[in-house]
Amino acid sequence: MESWREKDKENDVFNVVSVVCTVKDLLNEITNQMKIDPIKKYIPYSLIYLNAVFAEKFSKNESSLTRFRVKTFGTNRIIINKKAIKKLGFKPKYNLKEIVEDMVSWYNNS
Repeated sequence: MESWREKDKENDVFNVVSVVCTVKDLLNEITNQMKIDPIKKYIPYSLIYLNAVFAEKFSKNESSLTRFRVKTFGTNRIIINKKAIKKLGFKPKYNLKEIVEDMVSWYNNS
């Protein structure tokens, strides 16, 4: 299995990311570039998570609402890449706007 982490010759582990943003920032950028209204509804995390538990347990087909997806989109994880920048000279190639432009372009051409 391929590792998602980079190591240097001292066997240090590095996080390498181009963009650090919240899920809300990402969704707002997507809706902005797709020229659709931003998401304004708020449902408490615990309620969505509980729904996912029931959907996974009782759905006859594979549910699109899963605990994994709730955790992925309902929480923020900050990955710090300062060590990679300092020790490896890592320079992110993309920013949030460029990444979303690429996503939207792919979506529109699919």
